[in-house]
Amino acid sequence: MAVMSCHSCEAMHDKKNASPVASMFKYNQYVYLCIRAVSRSLPYSRRLKELEQRYRRQLIRSKFTDRIPLKGYIIAARSDGLLARINSIFNGVVLSKHYNTPFIFTWVTGEGAELDKFSCISNTPISFISQQFLEKHYMDEGIVRKCAMPWHKTMANCSIVTATTIAKKIPYKDFKKHMAEYHNVLANCQSYRHYGQDIAMNKEIFEHFFSPAMKDKFSAIQSMRDWKQWITIHYRAGDVIYGRCRLGKYVRCRSLSLPVVEKAIRDNHDKNIVIMGTPHGDSLDELIQLEKKYPNVELSPEITSSNASHNPTSTLCDAYLMSLCKKVICAGDSNMTQFAKRLSGVDIHIPSVEEQKTALEASLASGEVFHYNRMQQAFIHYNMFMIDFDDPECSHEKADANLRQIRELDPENMAILLLQFLIAKKHERLETANQIKGEIQRNKCHAIILSKQLKQNVVDKLNFQDHLGELLEMEV
Repeated sequence: MAVMSCHSCEAMHDKKNASPVASMFKYNQYVYLCIRAVSRSLPYSRRLKELEQRYRRQLIRSKFTDRIPLKGYIIAARSDGLLARINSIFNGVVLSKHYNTPFIFTWVTGEGAELDKFSCISNTPISFISQQFLEKHYMDEGIVRKCAMPWHKTMANCSIVTATTIAKKIPYKDFKKHMAEYHNVLANCQSYRHYGQDIAMNKEIFEHFFSPAMKDKFSAIQSMRDWKQWITIHYRAGDVIYGRCRLGKYVRCRSLSLPVVEKAIRDNHDKNIVIMGTPHGDSLDELIQLEKKYPNVELSPEITSSNASHNPTSTLCDAYLMSLCKKVICAGDSNMTQFAKRLSGVDIHIPSVEEQKTALEASLASGEVFHYNRMQQAFIHYNMFMIDFDDPECSHEKADANLRQIRELDPENMAILLLQFLIAKKHERLETANQIKGEIQRNKCHAIILSKQLKQNVVDKLNFQDHLGELLEMEV
């Protein structure tokens, strides 16, 4: 089939006195798909890319306007974790006030929602939201889903709505432009720069958002201790080490390893520390062991309560407790810590690369690492690999040694095979690369699927795309 050139597409698109054929062409979704396909095959054609973007906007505006049930709203509709959803709702209210635009939210429970044993999302979680807030802002998920275009890519975890997302303060005229082009604006989960971190405003939203019963639970937490001089350590573990993201793309940004946690405890031996994390399975066992080992450590009241479980209420209580403390030590600026910071401005401390490296090397050298379970050991080696990966002088032997340890400790993690292959290619160890390639083939692994389980910047730095053809040839 012949493909139109960029210039011929524009000529037809811009022709004022269009023929009936040209009129049929104008803003046709199948023509858009054709333009998009050509644009993807010629990624360096800036003119074609601009045409695609313009045509897409015009198509949304002209073809689907009547089908969209909601127009002119700021919408929060995330499908991932609890605090990501709540942070986006808070930010939606902030944007609503700032731009004098109505705000609505939905609670995604259908396709796209992240629901598993390490998640604290349930299908009926909105009991902790006040009735007044629900009546004013809640919109049925089925109605919000009608605002989605299946061929239009929206921000990850917000795919049930087709809209643009603004992640920082923008002039009002630009906001109105976004609204005109996409009909609605999505609220992000991160704190909006300048006005999303207004503690007084967030406390006001807090009072309106949570139900009286939930606020009573928060008050009970606050009255247990004078938390102002306490340190919180957020040891998330759950999904990062033991769940669906295990040893994957969230290493070194969602959960600390146990040697780093223990070093933080020893460094603050003269201070009271409260530790929180996923109260489930191996993660819960590790939390209990930390409390037994260190006299200055207590577990979150939600973990030690007789009915401890991983649910929305307990997670919210932990996040609120974070906001009452002097400092939070964690692996990264997560949605949980962002929520705490928006309420009180609590200090967030992320251990430096050197701090983490010192703790990990000491654990490996002393043999302390063998006191941990196999998955925790694999997590430690993965953290060491990631730290060494940023060192341009790191040898193939050193990198591969950590990866081989991970494979031995966690043989089900096939994504490590892809890392081993790419590392061998980087260091021109072709014989090793061919051996690993054969192992990938024997295990019937798909290279693209494996790459999605790894950190994107690592995959990119190792030139995955350059080797993809070789891996796909092997699969055929």
